[in-house]
Amino acid sequence: MIAKKIPKNAHIADNYKELAHYIAAAKEAGEKLDRFWIAHCGAGNSKEDLDLALVEIEAVRRLKPDVKDKSYHMIISFRPGEKDRLSDQDLKDIAETYAGALGFSGHQYVAGTHINTDNFHMHIAFNRVHPETLQLVTPYRDFKILDRVSRQLEKKYGLFVDNGMAQRKDNSAKLSPSARDYESQTWQESFQNHVLGHRKEILKQTADAKTWQDLHQVLGDYDIRLKKRGNGFVLLGPDGQGMKASALDRSLSKAALEKKLGTFKPSGEEQKATQEKPSRPKQRYKRRPTLRHPAMPPLWRKYLGTQRMTPAPPSSLLSRSLSNWKLFLVSEAYRDPLAAVFLIAHQEMLHLVFGEDRPTPVTKLANPALKAWKEAGHWAKAKSLKWLSETRSTGRGCRMDDDGNLLVPFRDRDGHLQAVRLYSPEGKSLDIGNKRTHGLVHLIDPRKQIDKGPVIFTADYADAVKIHDATRRPVIVLADPNDMRQVLKEHQRRYPNSTAIIADPTIPRQPNVPIVSLPDQDDATDIRRAFVEATDDKAFMIWDTCSDWAKPGNSAWLKVSGLRGYGVKLTDKGNIAVPLRDRSGRIENVMLIDKQSRQSLVQDTPADQVLMHRIDPQRRGDQDTLIIARDYADAAALHRATNCPVMVPARPADWADLARHMREKNNNAEIIVALGAIEQPDDAEKAAKLGMEIVRPKMATSFKDYAAPRDGNKASRLIASGAAPYKFDFEKSESSFVTLQDANGVERTLWGIDIAQSVDQADAKPGDWITLEVAETKEVEVEEEYRDKTGQIQTRTIKTHRNVWKTQIKDDPAKTPTMTALRTELAQKVGDNAWHAWQTAKPADKQTIKARAELGSAKAWAQYRVDQDGKVLIPLRDSGNRLAALYRIDTDGSGKMITGPGSDNGLHHVVGGKLSKNPKEPILIADDLVSAIELNRLTGKPVVWAVKAENLKAVAENLRKFNPKHELVIAATDAHVAKENRPMAFERIRSNIDVQRIP
Repeated sequence: MIAKKIPKNAHIADNYKELAHYIAAAKEAGEKLDRFWIAHCGAGNSKEDLDLALVEIEAVRRLKPDVKDKSYHMIISFRPGEKDRLSDQDLKDIAETYAGALGFSGHQYVAGTHINTDNFHMHIAFNRVHPETLQLVTPYRDFKILDRVSRQLEKKYGLFVDNGMAQRKDNSAKLSPSARDYESQTWQESFQNHVLGHRKEILKQTADAKTWQDLHQVLGDYDIRLKKRGNGFVLLGPDGQGMKASALDRSLSKAALEKKLGTFKPSGEEQKATQEKPSRPKQRYKRRPTLRHPAMPPLWRKYLGTQRMTPAPPSSLLSRSLSNWKLFLVSEAYRDPLAAVFLIAHQEMLHLVFGEDRPTPVTKLANPALKAWKEAGHWAKAKSLKWLSETRSTGRGCRMDDDGNLLVPFRDRDGHLQAVRLYSPEGKSLDIGNKRTHGLVHLIDPRKQIDKGPVIFTADYADAVKIHDATRRPVIVLADPNDMRQVLKEHQRRYPNSTAIIADPTIPRQPNVPIVSLPDQDDATDIRRAFVEATDDKAFMIWDTCSDWAKPGNSAWLKVSGLRGYGVKLTDKGNIAVPLRDRSGRIENVMLIDKQSRQSLVQDTPADQVLMHRIDPQRRGDQDTLIIARDYADAAALHRATNCPVMVPARPADWADLARHMREKNNNAEIIVALGAIEQPDDAEKAAKLGMEIVRPKMATSFKDYAAPRDGNKASRLIASGAAPYKFDFEKSESSFVTLQDANGVERTLWGIDIAQSVDQADAKPGDWITLEVAETKEVEVEEEYRDKTGQIQTRTIKTHRNVWKTQIKDDPAKTPTMTALRTELAQKVGDNAWHAWQTAKPADKQTIKARAELGSAKAWAQYRVDQDGKVLIPLRDSGNRLAALYRIDTDGSGKMITGPGSDNGLHHVVGGKLSKNPKEPILIADDLVSAIELNRLTGKPVVWAVKAENLKAVAENLRKFNPKHELVIAATDAHVAKENRPMAFERIRSNIDVQRIP
């Protein structure tokens, strides 16, 4: 057996998840998975446990955030026939033996055996981070460890013994791996081969050297320079190639030479000291082909002549094709048959010398394409080119060269690469390779859907990637549009269940094949709309025909359910259309909800595809607690109550798959699962594996029941009642008042004769939930004072109307399923600290108001509360007037924010009551609390406190939205010149916003 480490590409980030899925899927062409297991993971040890095991492994790897490379990938190749001799336990023991020898005992790993014809091999992917000690293991000289363990295992299991380090009998110097690579890539003799060819003579003469000058002279005769590098010596050739001096013989090591000749003296100093000119080498190093043939010299001279006569930029394709003998033969093969013969002969020789797998003979006309493809440095990534920067699929299956050119491969019907199309960064193209072969195509199909459903044909690669991004259907790019008939015939023969679509006017029309014209604009939505009928894209078809966003005003189901529309639309039949998106945000399906709350999908969804609808209008991502609900109705109620992002799966039973997906995507986020009141047998087990908490409704069977309209929803909590100056203005006469708080936490004060007495008659106490309404209006006679013509005060009787108030005590919403109860129920679960603190606080008494007069008038204090520690709580509301945060003021005057889920953008508090609805009354906005309180005291008008200077713009925009005719006056210090608020200098001109500076 042969074991070796698979080195990681330095340009590709470490991705253990992708590596594990590669092992589990056996993605290489012609391969299939034989056996698979997982070791040292609590999630399980089979392929079915892979996704959960990867979550566990990733959690360990995240504890080493500063380490970039945390994976170790190795492969073990077996001889033909050895597969049947090894049992499942034997293979697991082999994997554990390698793990122990490399230092990975107890480490998590994924292993699998693949079969490719007679090539039976095992992949192992170790997590280098130990799950308990968190130690990061880096095996030292692992190539020796792998060789030693392989020989031991061969003897233990009676396998064929391959040649390793211990089996080498010839200890003479051999070509290094770098020299072997040079000769295999250039087909030219390396400098190291030149040195080894004269090894015997060089060692004999260097042994007789008495000084450094003698040594340099000996080496110079063989075109070799001796230089110091690092802690040793290297032998350098005239073209920069080199080798370690000790690799030629230990007598040329640094220690041996300095012991013999003293401190090292470079050859340049010796020559300067003796004033002698260096002599010409007796045995010069010349570039020559590794394979000699009597007919080769003319072709070799042509290669050398072309190199001297054709200047080219070092990084150009032409320069690379002339940089070595191998690429020159490739470029000449289609003109000179002898070059093609030498190509095949070289390959045969390499197979004999290096023992490599025998390469497939190179087709003469395809050689330039094959070599250009191999020379390309790396796989192309999405958005590689500016002219295709908006597409996601740019470069799928393509490569990039050093000049930034994109190489698109075109293959024949057998999958062999015959040509490449090179696209420059500016979008220009050039075809390289076998242009004579018909039927060459490039396929874009990452989802492997070509065997069924619509397949789109075009001859333009740029159009192809845009079409694939928009439709997510396989796209075939034709090298020659005139080959459509041949390509279509072969395609229909292989995939009879697929349907062809032509999307290129240059492709000739074909019988019974629809043609779709691309829109003028490269918008993905417009392109998808153009193909919607041809691809039978039912999801987009339904969604695109919905013109109105669903809301309680136009949806009977939302109104009856008491729900709101979050990113959903209304169909022409009155159903709710809920878009279901994939990981990239693309709509892949649509859930329809009819008036009877029945939901259905417009098309089938693959079992392994995770689709969801996300309710997150503030786009908070994972900044707040994430909630996973069973269906849209529950999700809408949960979001309204908590203001947290809520996700809905395509089917209620898919909540665990969605939860697993969200955990992988948001490993550090707090995620809870909201299920129904009836517990299913495996709910707890699924949630425990994912490390999530399940919450269930306490007062209903589902969370949507909390949103259902009921009479109790009109009730308000009694805060206070009694008599006070009208609107708490001490210059006005005393009147009766009642202060109430609705289910959303919004307080209001009602004034009227005998309104407080109505509350008293109902025996309602502060904290009770009541309904207060006008039972009737009576005509009454009252005495009115007036001044006569002489100015004397007189009295007279007049007729007027007086409201008769009726108070009814209702059930506490905290004991009935209401939105207020739901918010209170989930407050601690989702971190709604502001709501929890506000609910446990009480209105201030007169003594507190008098003692803390600096916090405003009695009218201002009507909006405050005091907690059990005597700290004052000022409610802060968001743009939707929802209590979203609190400003807590300590007894020493210091303040602190208490927040909850949601953004702090637009937070504000109205000091001194409600804003006037009279458009002639200006709205005052202040950027600090002290200014807001003082302005309210001086003007007697409500003042909007914007909490902080950076928030002025957001608060002003929100007020303008709901008060389009009011004049807005921003009273601030120098906050209006802050970067966030500079746009207001322009907005005040067109929006009637006055910015004034407070001295």
